[in-house]
Amino acid sequence: MSSMNTLVQRYADQVTLDLTAGTATIAGTTIEHVERRDLVTGLGSLLYELLHVGHLVEDGLDVSAGRDAAYESDLAQRLAGHTIRQAVRVHKIGEHHGIVEHMGLRVRVPRGQLTLPPRASDMPVTKAALEVPVLWPALSPGFALARGPEQPTDGGPMLRLYLGATTRADATNVFLRVVEVLRHRTRWQAKVASQSRLYPRSDAVTIYLHLDELGAIRDIIRAARRPASHEAPGSVFTLHLAPGVRCAWEPADPRPGQGSVSFGQHRAAVLAQLLVARAEGSDVPGTTETACESRGIDPHNVWRNLDSPELRLLHQPVQDHPAALAGLTK
Repeated sequence: MSSMNTLVQRYADQVTLDLTAGTATIAGTTIEHVERRDLVTGLGSLLYELLHVGHLVEDGLDVSAGRDAAYESDLAQRLAGHTIRQAVRVHKIGEHHGIVEHMGLRVRVPRGQLTLPPRASDMPVTKAALEVPVLWPALSPGFALARGPEQPTDGGPMLRLYLGATTRADATNVFLRVVEVLRHRTRWQAKVASQSRLYPRSDAVTIYLHLDELGAIRDIIRAARRPASHEAPGSVFTLHLAPGVRCAWEPADPRPGQGSVSFGQHRAAVLAQLLVARAEGSDVPGTTETACESRGIDPHNVWRNLDSPELRLLHQPVQDHPAALAGLTK
C-alpha cells in the first residue's frame, strides 16, 4: 500500500514537466496544453492509463468506442441459463404478459418471467420479481457487465476488486469463474473489458461488492488464481491482496459533481495536481494532506477513504497457496 506522498516522490522523477511550454512527459508519451488547468487534467488522464490501468491505448480511441458483437454473443452463450431475479413495480398483469417498471422504464414482459408474491385474491399486484439474464453486454461502455439482483451502491461503502489480465481470453475465463462465485449473492456487479485492444490491463475484470458480500473475497481470489496472474499489471493506487488481485474503496468525495468519477481517475487526478504543484514550487508542508482530505482520501493509504471501514481481511494480503486464505475473515 502507498501513501500519496510516496507516490508524489516516486513519480516526480518520472514525469517531466515543462510549465513554460505546457508539456508533460512520462514513459515516452508527451501531452501539451497551454492552460495549467488543462495540463493538470491531461496529466491526470495519462497517469490514470499508465499507473492505474497499466495500458496506454495508443490508437486514440475511447474505451467505449465500438463493440465486438461476436465476443458479446459468445459470452452470452457461455452464460446462458444464468439469470437473476430483480424486484420490479407492477403496473398491469395480464394472462400472458405484464407491464412492469424496470430500470426506470415501463416494459412489457412475458408472464412467465414474473414471480408474484402471495396475496389476498382481492388485492392488486404491485410488486413482483422479474427474471432477467445475468449478463448485460452494453450497459457499461467498453465492458460486458454481469450483475446481482440489487445494486452494490445502495447504501454503505462499496469495495472494488481489480483482477489484472494480459489478454482478453484470460480475463474472460476469470470473469466466468467470478460470475459463478457471485451468481447466488445479491449486491454485486462484475465487468470484463470486452475489446482485445484494451489489454493488458489491471482492471481487466472489475468487481463491485457491497459490505454484505465481502464474504465472497476468498472464493474470488481462488477463481482468479492461474499462472498468468503473476504477469498482470496492477494499479499503484490499490491494495495488493494476491497475485493479480487488488482492491480499493469506491471514492467518497464530498465535493459536488464527483459521483461519476471512477476510483482510478479520482486518485490519478489528485496525483497530477500535486506533481504540477511540486514542479511549480507551490507545494508546502501539508499540501498533500489537504488535497487528499478535501476529496475524502486517506493520504496515508490512497486505496482507502477517510471513512472507510477497518476490515481485517483487507490488511492481510494473501499469497497463492490455498492455506493462506484461511485467515481471511471479516
